[in-house]
Amino acid sequence: MYPRTYRLNLVWRGSMLALGAALALGGGVCLDLFADNGLLVAGALLAMLLGIVLVADTLVSKVVLHEDAIEVSGLRPARRLHRTMIAGIRVEPGYDDTGTSTLVLVPLAAGDKPIRLSTALRTDATFDAWLDGLPRLDAKRR
Repeated sequence: MYPRTYRLNLVWRGSMLALGAALALGGGVCLDLFADNGLLVAGALLAMLLGIVLVADTLVSKVVLHEDAIEVSGLRPARRLHRTMIAGIRVEPGYDDTGTSTLVLVPLAAGDKPIRLSTALRTDATFDAWLDGLPRLDAKRR
């Protein structure tokens, strides 16, 4: 049953890949068109770099659920939080009207960084049950 790997759902994954590809290709076209203007070349290179990073991060990012821990990895170093070290979970609303929000796993240790999980992850009943066992910090705050 464990470990289980989760990635963005197909709609979000496809959208991020398309956006990254558009940035990279658009930057490449602009680089060719405006090769004589230093500022536009810098902007085109930045767009290309952002597009490449977005595509790469989308392809490698994943959440791995273990029976006793959760691990988030991508282009940045992997972060793992043991279940007994999680104080609880809270929900941060999304910044737009897409309906996505962020689940924040708050660690017990004040110095540890929380783990943020997008609700755009393609999850299953096992994932939901694992999270259901954590205290809800939003309910305690109200």
